[in-house]
Amino acid sequence: MTYLIQHEGDINQAKDALVSFLQERGVKAHENPDVLIFVFDKVSVEDAREITKQASFKNIADEKHIAIVTNEITPQAQDALLKTLEDSPDNVIFYVFTEDKTTLRPTLLSRLTELNIKQQGLNFSEDEFLKLSLTQRLDYVSKIKDRREALLFCKKLLENAQQKSPEWKTDNKTVLNYLLEAHDLYKQSSYPTKNLLELFALLYPKK
Repeated sequence: MTYLIQHEGDINQAKDALVSFLQERGVKAHENPDVLIFVFDKVSVEDAREITKQASFKNIADEKHIAIVTNEITPQAQDALLKTLEDSPDNVIFYVFTEDKTTLRPTLLSRLTELNIKQQGLNFSEDEFLKLSLTQRLDYVSKIKDRREALLFCKKLLENAQQKSPEWKTDNKTVLNYLLEAHDLYKQSSYPTKNLLELFALLYPKK
């Protein structure tokens, strides 16, 4: 699996966001031979070859995570990375951070799945999500494509709601219980998470 994440111009901030993202999922990001984070201002062909070399080494645990955090990937480097990303085994997960996805060639872009990772100033906190209009909520959740990311997002909303529940009216508490049941059902099944996200967008109480 290969993910695309657009950052806001600060590659160090993007790297920190990835570390937090992995740790939230139980992946130790530091001193872990199965987590490789490459940070470049611009990825060259030589850099791409080194990434390919490192990706070829067998992972120790069940999954290997390889991140390319950069402001730009040269066209030649994109060509060099294409086969590596295409042929990577299921247990190797790539994360490609770039400032502007329109600079990526269509052949590379078509191999990437967009993923939202919370960075400072990027995405909404749980409290900010409460303030969004229904249209804004639906638009926001439509951008969450990864199943684990969707379930984690809903879990955080539930945790936020449970902290506020003493202040809520009975009707809102009933809705909260319903969403909690829905989250647990989707977590244990293979149902598409699109329906769950839309359910949260529609029913999650504003206050």
